[in-house]
Amino acid sequence: MCLMNYLYKQIIKYLEELIEENKLIIRYRIPSERQLALKFGVSRITAKNAINFLVEEGKLYRRQGKGTFIVNPDFKSSDNQFFDSRTAVGLLLPNFDSKFITDIVKGVSNFLSKIGIPLLIMYSGENLLSENFLVSRAKNINISGLIAYSIDHNLYNKLLLKLALDDYPIVFLDRYPAINNIDVVSISGNPLQSGFDATTYLYNKGHRNIGFIKDRDHETSSVAQRLKGYEIALSKKGLPFDSRLMTTIDREVNIANQIGEFLTSIPEMTAVIVSCSEIIFFFEALEKYNIQVPKKLSVIIYGNEWATYERYLPFKPHYMNSNSVITGENAAKILVDMMKNREISPRINTVDFTLIEGNSVADITLDEVN
Repeated sequence: MCLMNYLYKQIIKYLEELIEENKLIIRYRIPSERQLALKFGVSRITAKNAINFLVEEGKLYRRQGKGTFIVNPDFKSSDNQFFDSRTAVGLLLPNFDSKFITDIVKGVSNFLSKIGIPLLIMYSGENLLSENFLVSRAKNINISGLIAYSIDHNLYNKLLLKLALDDYPIVFLDRYPAINNIDVVSISGNPLQSGFDATTYLYNKGHRNIGFIKDRDHETSSVAQRLKGYEIALSKKGLPFDSRLMTTIDREVNIANQIGEFLTSIPEMTAVIVSCSEIIFFFEALEKYNIQVPKKLSVIIYGNEWATYERYLPFKPHYMNSNSVITGENAAKILVDMMKNREISPRINTVDFTLIEGNSVADITLDEVN
């Protein structure tokens, strides 16, 4: 009896070491009761009891007909058992052209990998017909839930909205359907707050004539929300909104020239917030029009796409970091809760931007402003 008790404890010790070594591997299956019994020279009942002990400890979970698996870190056994092998999550993207999107993918993948849910990335190539096809096929290819980032010129894909209204688990990325009284779940950076924070930061550095460069208009896009935050900050500081200090990029015209002409046409503008996707043209305009940062112009940029060109820049930008890895992780967590039929509150979820300081913003005195 003492020998059996000793071997029982040895099996547990062996399995605990196996768990520690392989806890980050999704769906790692431990040896069967029969294999453990042969390895330690015990009955299958003793091996089974050792496994049951670790199941009760929350370190292992059983799946009928499949075997016994290691519970991944930070997730309870019930979370690991909830999903079967047919479950997968879809991530619908317009492109892979930005670090924002690659970080979203990283965040979603980080979360799902911990609970062993496969991720299927669907790429529309910014083509509406392609996006519609992918959306219509989602439910037919074992996609149990969808994280959707619609193509940029498509405010809301009607097929996506229909899925959501039919109670199919779907989380919208970087969109604001609820403001149009459409009750769906969304997550994004907090662009309104970020526009307010960037403007307030520049104001506190002494700037009063603050410009804003943005991409095309969308009522529901993050760009429009950033601009709204900018306008609110100006109002709170008692500054009038001057339409001359704001420009929208026209992609049919030379972008660098547009930006350069805008920046040089208003001598009293001492700072600018840049919210455009193709930041390379902004840098080209600075060089072409001999605009020195921060001596002549202070700059805050959205996103960290500038890092691609860092070695060529004479300054390190202040930038608004969208924390998109966290956004991706939170989107996946919300979607998993929806797939478990849990009530989601709030419906609109945001992740705050963080202002990362470089050396592109100068402190100026009121005398310099005047």
